[in-house]
Amino acid sequence: MSADGWVQRLENRVETMIRWTAITILAFLCVNVFVQVILRYLFGYSSRWTLEVSRYLMIWAVLLAAGPALKYGVLVGVDTLTQRFPPRTRTWVSCALRVLMGVFACTVFFQALKLMQSQWEMNQLSPALEIPMALVYMAMPVGFALFLFYLIVLTYNDLLHPGRSTTTVIKIE
Repeated sequence: MSADGWVQRLENRVETMIRWTAITILAFLCVNVFVQVILRYLFGYSSRWTLEVSRYLMIWAVLLAAGPALKYGVLVGVDTLTQRFPPRTRTWVSCALRVLMGVFACTVFFQALKLMQSQWEMNQLSPALEIPMALVYMAMPVGFALFLFYLIVLTYNDLLHPGRSTTTVIKIE
């Protein structure tokens, strides 16, 4: 099997895993918010843990979805200048920008690991759920590791097929 096929298969498996995890998180988030609304408006009781659960689930969902969002071109970006370049130049500019994003993502990844480690050592618990805050902070290194994975795969595909962008661009008119 060629390296290109292996990379594509790995990318598809990672994306499937992210998709189902995000769907599960968002479904649980919807149920959680619905329960909070029912409790608050029908019974006049506001649960102290539903807001916290919603916040933590949203953090996890956003950070997990950042990599696929990069792949499908739904992250905010301005490409007015780069669209005027010929396809090969556009590919090299895209790769250079991905390297810069990779440096940023690596920095955040390693700093998030330090933060998570300090949270494990301090054994800090969340106020309402009383779960270790390190589990919440774990979303950052996991999310940025997946983001780095997508940066590497997209750059690999661009260098393997110069002039043909592998990022799916969604145009909003």
